[in-house]
Amino acid sequence: VWAGLGGLFDVVPVEDILRFERELLDFLRLETSVLSTIAETNLFKDDVQAETEEAIERFKRIFRISDGTMLIKDDPSVDPLARGIDIDQEQLMVRSSR
Repeated sequence: VWAGLGGLFDVVPVEDILRFERELLDFLRLETSVLSTIAETNLFKDDVQAETEEAIERFKRIFRISDGTMLIKDDPSVDPLARGIDIDQEQLMVRSSR
């Protein structure tokens, strides 16, 4: 609620907002201590708020909207092709056991 009212989700398309919220909560659980700190202290202090806002901004840089494009399109740091990095691709072959 805090992030939504604070405009932190404004760039997320309406059709992606529920998935964004679910995946953001997973990101917060795995990548930060924000949720556990709030659960343990029952407080949302300024330092926790700042950490949460920073984590949301990091998550927005890696989130793909439903059409497959990046939510934040002008950040080449998350797209290796935009940075000119060669990507090796593996090829899988299926062999018949006949």
